[in-house]
Amino acid sequence: MKSVGDISNVAIHNCTFENVWREGIKIECTEGGSITDIVAQGLVMRNVSRPIFIILNNRLDVIGSSIGLDEMPAIGTLERITLTDIIAVDDEEMRKTHYRFIDDVMGCPSFSGIRVDACKHYPIRDLTIRNMAYTFIGGIKKEDIPNEYPEVWDLRNNHPEKVSENYYPTWSRATFMDIRCVDRLVLDGIKLHAKYEDTRESYLLDNCNTLKMDILEY
Repeated sequence: MKSVGDISNVAIHNCTFENVWREGIKIECTEGGSITDIVAQGLVMRNVSRPIFIILNNRLDVIGSSIGLDEMPAIGTLERITLTDIIAVDDEEMRKTHYRFIDDVMGCPSFSGIRVDACKHYPIRDLTIRNMAYTFIGGIKKEDIPNEYPEVWDLRNNHPEKVSENYYPTWSRATFMDIRCVDRLVLDGIKLHAKYEDTRESYLLDNCNTLKMDILEY
């Protein structure tokens, strides 16, 4: 789900995903506009590298998806997203690195997990993830992950060399869940399990106003 204009009032129910080397539920508000009032419920995922990926940023990709834009858009709005009743399970296949082309990595254990990101001045608002059981393959050592994790910048005003965006960084700081810059975040009934020891932080919540957090790791 990408935005150049506005997207709202979307309901997704009772879907299965299997052997998806990128994202399951993917919501990108990247070219202005707004994405609001989205519900996804009753999802079963097996071998999905990133079960949930949500990002609010801005870019101007004239060759790719920014068709119709002449200049860098303002960062849009991403609000009132509810994701419930989700099962995501990895098996041994997810220990491998998967490719789209010969050298184009689609997914690997260090490039997995739930990721939510936004510019700190333009947070995502009212995100709820409820009743989710996530079994991740694991097996990553914290020392093998780069120390510097880039931020989401407003690219109308800032032009840093490294920016957190749709396909970068290609690693995750956390084993299961890395969520940043969300106002009014609810994490309710989240169950997390790694098949192999993973020495990264289990989950990270940065610059979030968290209304409820009920997470069980076992």
